[in-house]
This record gives sequence, C-alpha cells and structure tokens, in this order.
Amino acid sequence: MSPELEKFLYGVLGGGVAALLFKLFDSYIIGFRVSESILAKKKFWQYSKALWFDCYELKHRLTSIKQKISNGNIDNNLEPLRFKLSQPIQLDWFTKGGYYATSTAYLFASVSSWIRLFQRDVVFLDFGKQNLTSNFFNIAEDLKNSISSEQSILWYHYFTGIGEIIIDQSQKMPLTFSSFTIKLYEDDNFRKYFEQLFYFLDNIVTKRQSKLIQEVLDSLDNTLTYLSQNSSIPKNTRYKAKKIS
Repeated sequence: MSPELEKFLYGVLGGGVAALLFKLFDSYIIGFRVSESILAKKKFWQYSKALWFDCYELKHRLTSIKQKISNGNIDNNLEPLRFKLSQPIQLDWFTKGGYYATSTAYLFASVSSWIRLFQRDVVFLDFGKQNLTSNFFNIAEDLKNSISSEQSILWYHYFTGIGEIIIDQSQKMPLTFSSFTIKLYEDDNFRKYFEQLFYFLDNIVTKRQSKLIQEVLDSLDNTLTYLSQNSSIPKNTRYKAKKIS
C-alpha cells in the first residue's frame, strides 16, 4: 500500500472517530446539561409561584401592622401579637382571639419554608447562562438578613429553622395553616420552638419597630419583583390577600 493511500485511510478513520466522539459529547454531555437546565427552570417556576403568593400576603400583613403602629392603634388592633406561647393556651385561641398572631407567624414560617425547599431542591441543578439560581439565592439572602437584622430578635439560622420544621416531607410543601395550629397546640416541643417567633411579633409592637418592618417590606418588594420577572407570574398581577389584615 502506498504511503499516500495509508495517509488517506488514516485520515478518514481519524475523522470518523472524531466525529463519533463529538456526536457522543453533543448527545450525552451537552444534551444532559440542556435537559438539566430545563428541569431547573421548571423547579424555579414551580416554587416561585408559591413563594410569590406567601411573600405577597406577608407584605400585605406587615404593611397593615406598620400602618397601625404609625396611627397608634396598638392596644385594640395589635394586642394579639403580644401573646406569649408560654402562657396557658386552648386550641380555639389559635382560630379566634389569637388568629391574627398565629396567621402572622405562619406567614413568616411559610415564606422561610418555600425558600428552604427551593434551595434544597435546585442548588445542584444547572440553570445555564441566566444563572437564575445564584441570583435568587442573593435575593433570598437579602430577605433573610432583613428579617434577622441587628434590630431584630430573630436570628438568621433560626429563621431558616422555622421554615425547615414546618416542611411536610411527603408533600414537599409547608404544613397547612390548620396543621400548623393543631401542631402548636398538641406538640410541646414544636410550640417551644416557635416561642421566639411570637416574642419577635410582640417585640415589633412593643418597641414600635416601624423601621425594621420597612426593611423587611423593601426586601419583600425586591423578592416579588424578581419572582414576577423570572417566572410565569404576570408582572401586573394584583393578588388580593384573603387573610384578615
């Protein structure tokens, strides 16, 4: 066989092998990353809508509390927020006289829970060039830091903890409000864990912490804007909270 023919055959074989390897890379590596990116975005959209609604309701509640503090309507309107879970308690308190405090505590815990679920499920997924996950983590960190700022008696990891402890592992979502209230009544350890959150609500009212509330409201606004801009939530959505304000 002539040297020219040998070079030609080796060139054909080498090119074929290279083409095959490139095809495999394209199919399995690039294809896998594209599929992973799509899955990550679906996860983001799944959690972002639920988180958006809870952030909106928490914003609605805190706006109302801030306004009542500013107007001096503390004794009549915000008295339930001064309740201490360490006091004697009956189940119907959570759904009657203490509903305002219980539902406010639940909103804080639910927001934390959706953030924790999101971080746990998507932290290792690839979002591609848009890098939605790192941007969201920054937004979430700002929100958590505003709630656990120097003026607050909530600590950063405790705020994360109240979200973790109400996760329904079988449903991959926070406990419902009814389950939350029943657990507060029946489970001593669960109730003791949430005592600090109720102290936090009392502290907001007692010390008239409008500045702290405003910092949290600003972070909630940033979170809501980011979620609406990067998910399937319409930017002009106007959701009317149904809970008592």
